[in-house]
Amino acid sequence: YEIYQHGSEDNSIRFYDVDRRRDLPDDLPGARYLRAVLLPDGKRACYSSYSEEGGQIAIHILGTPSAHDRKLKGIEIAPGQMAKLALSEDGKQLIIRRTEGASGLTDIYLYEFKTGRLKTVVEGLAARTSVGVAEGRVYISTDWEAPLGRVLVASLDQPEQENWRELIASRRGQVLESVSLVGGKLFVRYLEDVASRIVSFAPTGEELGEIRFEGIGTVSSINGEWDSTEAFFTFESFHIPRTIYRYDTESGQRSILYRPEIPVDPSNYHLQQAWYRSKDGTRIPMFIVHKKGTILNGKNPTILAAHGSFGISVTPRFSVPAVAWLDGGGMFAIASIRGGGEFGKKWHEAGKQANKQNAVDDLIAAAEWLIREGYCSHETLAIEGNAHGAIVAGALLVQRPELAKAVILGLPILDMLRYQNDAMGAMWADEFGSADDPEQFKYLYALSPYHNVKEGARYPTVLLVTSAESQSIPAYHAMKMTAMLQAKTGSGNPIMLRYYDESDSSEGPMARAIENIVDANLFLLKQLRQQ
Repeated sequence: YEIYQHGSEDNSIRFYDVDRRRDLPDDLPGARYLRAVLLPDGKRACYSSYSEEGGQIAIHILGTPSAHDRKLKGIEIAPGQMAKLALSEDGKQLIIRRTEGASGLTDIYLYEFKTGRLKTVVEGLAARTSVGVAEGRVYISTDWEAPLGRVLVASLDQPEQENWRELIASRRGQVLESVSLVGGKLFVRYLEDVASRIVSFAPTGEELGEIRFEGIGTVSSINGEWDSTEAFFTFESFHIPRTIYRYDTESGQRSILYRPEIPVDPSNYHLQQAWYRSKDGTRIPMFIVHKKGTILNGKNPTILAAHGSFGISVTPRFSVPAVAWLDGGGMFAIASIRGGGEFGKKWHEAGKQANKQNAVDDLIAAAEWLIREGYCSHETLAIEGNAHGAIVAGALLVQRPELAKAVILGLPILDMLRYQNDAMGAMWADEFGSADDPEQFKYLYALSPYHNVKEGARYPTVLLVTSAESQSIPAYHAMKMTAMLQAKTGSGNPIMLRYYDESDSSEGPMARAIENIVDANLFLLKQLRQQ
């Protein structure tokens, strides 16, 4: 398990003896670890880490000092690269997935523990790709030459790209999200119109059936082992707490293993998916949730959020603060804007780099639609954006300040001409571009929220939240933006900064998280409540 100290993004890895119910003395020191896997012998663990100077993959022998860990030879992790690890179903192979940046080129290798042999599956592939290994076969899920994704297969003896053959073709209108090798079958998780589906296939590629769900929600991948019929998955939605199900891969029977005791009755809420047109005519979906019986009179306090980066699909997730907002008479909307992965590779690329303005236009159009259709008004609408999602929210703020009554930007990226110099910025340049490139500078300057604050513009009330301990997104983004807005706004509305310094960490991350949620909700209620 991982331990984070005082909100730091560095973590230490510790080991726990489940049978004896006690911690082991092993402690991998603080670093940025991506993944640690325990090997089948129970005596060794393999882990990957990364830093600005580069990273490594190493093997730790339990009971020995971490200083004695052996670095895996043959795989270098250069600056700007990350490596994620997984085990084959029999535990004999280490699957290494190395990526350039956050969404760049992919390399995949197989390391055989017994012989120390390293096999190359693919190198320099400009596609989202991952693999699993079972019964001498390598199963490859990828959007290479298939924007919606497909499954390929090769033998473990000859896993190279030239030996790949298609096993499961792309499915029209369905984005392949993941493949699980469980119970001697392939369980493929798809996204169709931003709704989760899981379809099972035989190792031959024959479709066997589908796991169906009631209502709109988010389903996890199927978790289990290749030689066991017992599997698990989760289901959740905005108004449905995350529930763990036990699933029999042979009979298809399922039962609830665990449901948290949260006083929420899903039948009290209404969830819909609406579609609207963006500036260029593209149809964009948006989830809207509110309590049943809510009258659409334009007076409902409404939060609109989006992400639109790295091909990440934003699907319905349960949140206690969100439910509290709904119970207080508010509404919540999430727009599936371009730049995300909701409709595959092309959807992602349509909101990436020079196309980032498309994502901003999508969010602007969502706000306009909510107001036009009577869900809220300019006086009852708030825009919320966090981390990378704050780029589009911040751009909306400076491009269309009259649209919303309030804006919240949490741990935001707002200076698009400088971010690439941040600790993690180089890894994000493939997604957003870099001002170090003269051509990319042009569109980044036009997009950058900080550089487009206008003198005398009537900006809404803004709350920016940041932390001195944030390493990947430094506090200067929010601090500079606060100062710029305060200096130039012509509205007289408050521009506020919530800044957590090192002394705030003494209360612990949970206390800070609760305090932040309370502050944000009080801020929104004060701004959006109609007197």
